Amino acid sequence: MKDRNIPLFKSLYLLVFFADALFTPFVALDLVALNMTSLQKGLILGLLPLGSFLGNLVFSFFTGSFKRNKILLEITSIAQALMILGCALFSNFTLLIISFFFSAFFNSAYFQIEDGTSIVAIKKEKRLFNEIRIFGSIGYCLSLLFTAFALKNITYKILFSISASLFLLTALVLIFLKSYPEEIKPKEAKERSPINRTFILYFIFYVFCIGSQNVEAYLFPLYYSYTGIEDSIYSFCSFLRTIVETVIILLYKPIKKLLKTSKMGLLASAILEILSTMSALLIPSTSNLVSISIAFLFRGLASGLIIISLVEAINEIFGDSKTAKNLNLIRGGMYLFTGIGNFLFTYVLKNISYQYDFLILLAFKMIGLIFLVLSMSKRKKV
Repeated sequence: MKDRNIPLFKSLYLLVFFADALFTPFVALDLVALNMTSLQKGLILGLLPLGSFLGNLVFSFFTGSFKRNKILLEITSIAQALMILGCALFSNFTLLIISFFFSAFFNSAYFQIEDGTSIVAIKKEKRLFNEIRIFGSIGYCLSLLFTAFALKNITYKILFSISASLFLLTALVLIFLKSYPEEIKPKEAKERSPINRTFILYFIFYVFCIGSQNVEAYLFPLYYSYTGIEDSIYSFCSFLRTIVETVIILLYKPIKKLLKTSKMGLLASAILEILSTMSALLIPSTSNLVSISIAFLFRGLASGLIIISLVEAINEIFGDSKTAKNLNLIRGGMYLFTGIGNFLFTYVLKNISYQYDFLILLAFKMIGLIFLVLSMSKRKKV
């Protein structure tokens, strides 16, 4: 009999990514619409990744078995719905800071736990992770397509309210997931510590490379707003990126045969991330849809590869029961980097040109690539 968790996870990925795309990509634009000062925007945008970092760190101590992770997913989806609703309804700055901070706290933790939990179901059916994860990209893509038209007629408050409602629906679907009684095995109790050379090198690579990408994700809408580019164009470019990401995830099986290992997938994604930033350097001087689309195209290619490759690589190293924990640690460090970067670039370094912003981020991505290459080298045994 087929595992009912597989179709349920497909529905969950579709639903939760649709909900997230109604909120996360438009936080910066919502702050602009609220006429906040540079300091206020810098504080909130800086606290968002800090909240994500703390959420990942805190929940890394509680993840473990499939059953426990399922409970954590239910808690985080409900809490996230309430926080996003607060972002939509509150006008007081203090209440908005609290709502945005805790929405990030629960948001990032949810996605890492979901990845670490769904891969258990996938392995039991002897299938590939991309068969489930593809539905997340489809949901995100459909959501961005919806917002490209909806933003002309509705406010961000309405958009955020819809997002909160869908996260509540996610919590309802999670109830029907079936736990695996044989999931905890004696051998997994003696798994090696996460503090090893490969983990540390992966950690530094992901923090610098993907952390820089996340800072760019916050800078892009602010730059577009500054230059007068419409929100609908930003939404279209995000839609294009997600389409490319979706195609990469869909075709991951033949791509993996070509790349051979998950490490090569990470290497390819790092190179594409660097190309994305190099393309972004052209945007301030050209400000046309072609150069913007090229930057987002590379981002889509990179995202599609790293989404699958990282989860597989971590699962290969640490096993089922430790995957969620280590994804939380790696992505938590990345969000801390992003938080610091958001504050520096939107407030402290607000007077330098966007070209210098992107050059600094390009340097960090290259450093991340160096550490990834080091992780692929084999150490000689003494």
